[in-house]
Amino acid sequence: MRPPAALRIAVISRTTGMHGVGGLERHTDELTATLCALGHQVVLVTTRVPEAVLTADRPEQVICLHGTRPRRYTRAWQAHLLPTLRELHTAQPLDLIISQSTAAHSALDWILTAHVPLVYILHGSALENARQLAGRRDLKSALRRIHARRHWRNNARLIPRVPRIVTISPRLEASWREALHLGPDQLMTLENPVAEGFHPLDGPTRQLRRAERGWEPDIMVVGYAGRIDPEKGLGVLLDWSQGPAAAECRLAIAGTGAPRLVQRIRRAAVAGGAVEFFGPLHGPELVAFYQRLDVFGLPSAYFEGLPMAMLEAMACGVPVVAYATGGVEDFFRAARGAGGILVEPGDARGFGRALQELQQDPRRRQALGDAAASLTASRRWTAWVARLLEFALP
Repeated sequence: MRPPAALRIAVISRTTGMHGVGGLERHTDELTATLCALGHQVVLVTTRVPEAVLTADRPEQVICLHGTRPRRYTRAWQAHLLPTLRELHTAQPLDLIISQSTAAHSALDWILTAHVPLVYILHGSALENARQLAGRRDLKSALRRIHARRHWRNNARLIPRVPRIVTISPRLEASWREALHLGPDQLMTLENPVAEGFHPLDGPTRQLRRAERGWEPDIMVVGYAGRIDPEKGLGVLLDWSQGPAAAECRLAIAGTGAPRLVQRIRRAAVAGGAVEFFGPLHGPELVAFYQRLDVFGLPSAYFEGLPMAMLEAMACGVPVVAYATGGVEDFFRAARGAGGILVEPGDARGFGRALQELQQDPRRRQALGDAAASLTASRRWTAWVARLLEFALP
């Protein structure tokens, strides 16, 4: 069934661009903005946001649940989500509820009883995270593994009851389907799209924009943007930037996140000039950041769905060097090596060698960048949302 011209939709997400910079944050903001642009009435239910950040220029209505914390399933979130959805539905019936990840879990019983169409968008898998941590013996990894397994047990109990589920990569779909034996019409893959503003610059304009930053034409700039977290492998990039192989290179990092890692990045930026830290970037500033790069680096240490930042950088004509994990491996295997170089997960030396190869071969770097832009050119949010609605409203 084709969805009505205008729907009343609740989007439930524990984190947004108002909370920080990351794939889930970017996805939530683009999703709600696209739904509003298509004429739908959208209510975003999320965690607490500081008053100074909660601006009135967002296109959707925003409800921040009292006492909650970003990215956390706190007791306050579980206590306030259900009454909020009930109140919204009583005031004016909801046509659809979209849950980013498993944010709607605590209200699932009521949603199903009220017969409100529901779709989950799953960006990862606690089961895959637990598997990836299985070989690590340090205390932090052990604690993360315990948390992932606990989270997975809860998901294994509730996810099969969700009427419609979207994953963002074929690898992720296969993992969920195999583990929980989900129905053939219950689950589908919609690989992440890219917003309209991300595109390459022509050569002269790009060099001019780089010169504005003081970046010499023959310096290779490797960049990362998104959530700053040890799991993203930023330590690999920082270690590489301090080695002799990076003598003719520079590392540019944008984002926000783990305070200790942010402090390490700040110290490296102050120390010698090989590292630049931009902090959180949004909108045109984020686009300009990607457009100036030569390579996007993603040595992520855990199972990736299909990173928004990677696709946005590629749309700007930037090739990728990444660990072959999850949906990242799916994407580049399907592209037959076009658009970037994959490295065995955990092989920091191999990652450095891949960067060195691109530094020594600008023509290959350019060819991979052109292929990256072509691979992402047709991935647009309007088409993605249309497919989501058709699937969610059978």
